[in-house]
Amino acid sequence: NRKSVASLIAEFEAAGKLTASEAQEIRDAPRMVLPFSDVASYLGGSVVFVGLVWIVIALMQDVSQAGIDTALFIASFATAFLSFKLMKKGGRLNTLGESIAAVSTMTFAFAIGLLLDILNVHDDLILLIVSTVALAIGIGLSSRTTFIGTIITVCATQPFMAAIISTCIPDTPITPLLFAGSGSVLIWFSL
Repeated sequence: NRKSVASLIAEFEAAGKLTASEAQEIRDAPRMVLPFSDVASYLGGSVVFVGLVWIVIALMQDVSQAGIDTALFIASFATAFLSFKLMKKGGRLNTLGESIAAVSTMTFAFAIGLLLDILNVHDDLILLIVSTVALAIGIGLSSRTTFIGTIITVCATQPFMAAIISTCIPDTPITPLLFAGSGSVLIWFSL
C-alpha cells in the first residue's frame, strides 16, 4: 500500500522533517521532467530508423514480398532482443532501449500487416489485427518503460478504434461516441 507524494509531503511536514516553505516547493515542482538528452535520444532513434528503412527499401527493390516480410520479422525480433537487453541495463541505455522498443514494435506491426496482405486478408481486418497487436505491445510495455509504452498505446488506440468502427459498426451515429470513449480510456490509463 504505497502512499502518494502529497500524503508523504504532508506527513513529513507534520513530523517537522520539512518546513512549510520546503513542502510547498516540493508541491510546486514539476511532476515529470523529461530531460533534453532523453528527447534527443528518442528523436535520434527515429531518425536512425527512417534512415535504415530508406536503405533497406533501396536494397530490397527486387526482393519478393515474402522476402521483405521475413526481413521485417527478423529485424523486429532482433531489435526487440536488443531493446530488452538495453532496458535491463538501466541508466542512459534504458532510454535508448525504449527508443529501440518503438522501432521494434513498428517493424513488427509492418511485418504482420504485410503478411496479412500476402494472405489476401481484407484491409479493414489487417488494420484491426495490426493495431490490436501494437496496442497489446504498448500496454505490456507501459508498466516496464518510462515513456515509450504509453506513446505506443496512444498511437495504436485511434487506428484500433477506426478498425473496430469500419469492420464491426460502419455508418452508425455512435461513431463519435466511440472515439470519445477511447479517449476517455486513454485518460484513465494515464492516471
